[in-house]
Amino acid sequence: MCGHDAKPVFLQTGHHFRAKTNYPIFGILTQPIPQVWLRDETVYNNEWATFFEASHAEYLQAGGARVVPVDYRMNDQEFMELLTQLNGLYIPGDTKDTFDDEQFIYAVKLALDWSQQHNM
Repeated sequence: MCGHDAKPVFLQTGHHFRAKTNYPIFGILTQPIPQVWLRDETVYNNEWATFFEASHAEYLQAGGARVVPVDYRMNDQEFMELLTQLNGLYIPGDTKDTFDDEQFIYAVKLALDWSQQHNM
């Protein structure tokens, strides 16, 4: 976003450094694809192993947020770096497969630990 003189406008807020905007950026943690969907071979391939419901994005966008997907399978360093660039992280949990996936639970724990360390 640019200021009135066409130069970038930035805010320095603690360890965060991002462009000034009126719209928060929220990440939505992706979820593992439910097992019932995996029966249809046309739905699944290695690239599409995660998803989030469009209704979750619509909910956040209705409040004025910009939404980006956050793949729960990211390595720890990439995940932590991405968290520093977000205003919030929406964690869905509306399928049983989500809670059975150890990697998803680990990503949630990582996000909660990061949040606790950075919001004291």
